[in-house]
This record gives sequence, C-alpha cells and structure tokens, in this order.
Amino acid sequence: MDVSDVSRALEQLDEIHARIARSEVYRGWRSVPVALSGLAGVAAAWWQPAFADAGAWTRYWLGVAAVALVIGCAHLIRRFVRHDSSTERRRTLHVLGQFLPALATGATLTFAMLRIDGALVSLFPGLWALCFAVGIAAARPYLPLAAFW
Repeated sequence: MDVSDVSRALEQLDEIHARIARSEVYRGWRSVPVALSGLAGVAAAWWQPAFADAGAWTRYWLGVAAVALVIGCAHLIRRFVRHDSSTERRRTLHVLGQFLPALATGATLTFAMLRIDGALVSLFPGLWALCFAVGIAAARPYLPLAAFW
C-alpha cells in the first residue's frame, strides 16, 4: 500500500464520518437555555428605555443579543469544553458552522444599515428574526424535530 492509497482511504473515512454526522440528531442545544435566551429578549423589550439616537438603541440590543447568545449556548459551551469527545466537538463545530453565516449576515446588515440611515433601526428586529430563522433552517437537518417549532 503506497501513500496515495493511505491518503485516499483517510479521505473516504472523513466522508463516512461526515455522512454519519449528517444522519444523527445533534443534541448540544438544550431547550431550557434556548427558551431562557428568548425570555431574556422579551424582558429586554419590556424594560427597554427610550433612546434618543439610533446608536444607543443598537448598542442596547446588541448587548441583549450577546447576553441571550451566552445564555442559549451556555450548556453547549460547557459540554464542548469539559465533556465532549473529539467527534462530538467536530459535530458541534459543524452545526455552529451552519448557523454562523446567518449570524454574520445579521451583523453585516446591522452595521450597513446604520451607516446608510439611522432611522432604519426600526427594521432591525424583523431582519434579525429573519436571519435567526435562516440560521435555524440551515442547522435544521442536525437538530431535533421540535427545533422546527
């Protein structure tokens, strides 16, 4: 067996691992932390102060989004750091990789729209919700069926 046969065999093993990972349900995200992150957003909306400018409003909601992200992913991060095997870590990174383009799109839209016109901040909640939905749809093949709802 020469080097090319070994590298081809390793590539085939990687492909097999990828196909197995796509067929398994990813259980890294837990429902309670994700629900708590949603409640944090609702509470922030209820307690939202009046803002004089678009920059302050955007900073407030970006802070809320960061807190909600940490709350929603706390269990996933803890498992990744302390308990997961290398295979589970790879799966976690893959599922997060499915979600990352939607998160990056939301951030890009936010900063682009702020530069265009500060009055567009009223559109951010809807745009962010759409980006989040696209991220969940992208990661959906790996998530439990209930994640759709």
